[in-house]
Amino acid sequence: MGATDPTNPLNQNAYREVIKSVLPDSLTSTMVWSHLRGGIDFPKLKPVHRILMQLIKPRTRRAAAGGDAEAQSAYEPYGKVVDFRDRNSIRPIVSYIESMHR
Repeated sequence: MGATDPTNPLNQNAYREVIKSVLPDSLTSTMVWSHLRGGIDFPKLKPVHRILMQLIKPRTRRAAAGGDAEAQSAYEPYGKVVDFRDRNSIRPIVSYIESMHR
């Protein structure tokens, strides 16, 4: 679950790289991966997470100004509550699980 757009190819590549860096191929080759888009509640962040977000804010602002749509969607709601959840996005996961039990 994350706030980034799971349909963006750049994000998909980033997810794959993180997964490859922490899990062996022998394990990942047998797994099915899903990514659901979530959100963030900035006012409820703990101080350490607020500091981390503050550190990436300038980079996100520059990328948004350069036309990066993903960065724009991350920068605009900065400091607010943002929710990208879509209940319909879970349907393919449910269908997959149901197909395993037929």
